[in-house]
Amino acid sequence: MLGLKEKFINQKTKNLISKSKVDRGGMNFENAEFVAIFYTQTSESKDGEIQKFCDQLQREGKTVELITYIPKRKEEHAVKIASFYGDEFSFTGEVKSDALRDFLKKKYDLLIHCDLEKDAVTKFVMAKSKAVMRVGRYFEEEAKLYELMFVLRDDEKPRQMCALFHQYLKAIH
Repeated sequence: MLGLKEKFINQKTKNLISKSKVDRGGMNFENAEFVAIFYTQTSESKDGEIQKFCDQLQREGKTVELITYIPKRKEEHAVKIASFYGDEFSFTGEVKSDALRDFLKKKYDLLIHCDLEKDAVTKFVMAKSKAVMRVGRYFEEEAKLYELMFVLRDDEKPRQMCALFHQYLKAIH
């Protein structure tokens, strides 16, 4: 998804950031009950690591919802969780995906973005989210999209990323 559609989505993201009225701030991990994990689907191994992270949070008493962004439709890739595709945005950047619209309506205590990369769609989701606390990788130019960011290496594995997020979130009191 390049070109004019991406420009519309980027403009919507800027507007969302400047006009946001969502009450955000720090969230004590122990008190966080409703957690969302958002990530871009790139491989089945990443899906598995994210699912393990979800299971771990559920064992700790959290209600967890997963949603994945799939940039391009692939016939062979089975999706078993809520997902949306890159082509589920109109030419002007309006969301056409029911799964994403439902996700964006909910107020999560914590939204964890489990990606090493960012693009127009992931920035839009983070800006539009009503989560109290948004967590993800450190991108200097995206600081307004997150309340807590972690410095990660470009070659970080999903398992390491999830372990780091979990370790530091649990340390927040």
